[in-house]
Amino acid sequence: MTAPSEKGSIFILIAIHMRPRVLQLTSRPPCQRRNSPHLMKSKCIIPLCLFIQCANAFAHSDHEAKKDSPAVNPLTFALVRSEGLTDPELKDFKVVSTTMTIAPGAVDAAAHRHDGELFGYVLKGSIQIGLGDEPPQTYATGQMFFEKRNVLHAVTKNLSKDQPAEVLLFFIVKEGRSGYTAEVSSPTKSP
Repeated sequence: MTAPSEKGSIFILIAIHMRPRVLQLTSRPPCQRRNSPHLMKSKCIIPLCLFIQCANAFAHSDHEAKKDSPAVNPLTFALVRSEGLTDPELKDFKVVSTTMTIAPGAVDAAAHRHDGELFGYVLKGSIQIGLGDEPPQTYATGQMFFEKRNVLHAVTKNLSKDQPAEVLLFFIVKEGRSGYTAEVSSPTKSP
C-alpha cells in the first residue's frame, strides 16, 4: 500500500496525463465535444483528482495536529449501533451504543447531563467517573457503571498516563430528548 503522500502524487500524475487529451478535445467543434466519452471522463476525473488531493492533504495535516496535542480531544466517540426498542410500552425509546476512547492521562471536566439512562462498560484501562457531588469512582477493565437520567456528570479521567482507555456506552433515550446537555454554571449573586 502506498503512503498518503505517494497516493496524492499518483493523482497529480493522472491529472497531468489527462490534460493534453482535454486540450485536444476542446479544440473540436461543440457538436463533437458534447458526445465525446473521453471528454466526459476527463471532465470528471480531473476535478475528482484535485478534490482527493486536497482532502488527503487536509486530513493528513489534521491528523498530525491531533497526534502532537492529545489534550485538544481528550475523548473520542464512535457510534456502534442505534436501535429503537420493540416493546410496545417502550416504543418511543431507543438504545444508542458508542465506544468512548479516553486519551492517555486525559481529564474531561466539561460538566454535562444526559436526558436518559447511561450504562458504561470498561473495555480497556482504568478510569474515574465523577457524578453529582460524590467523589469520583474508579472502574477498571470488565467493570460497569450506571448514570441516572439527568445526573450531573462532572469528570471523566483516564488513570493511565501512557495507554488510552476504552469504554462501551449504552444510552437509553426517549425520542425527542437530548442525549447530551452541557451544564451552564449560573453566575453567583453578590450580597
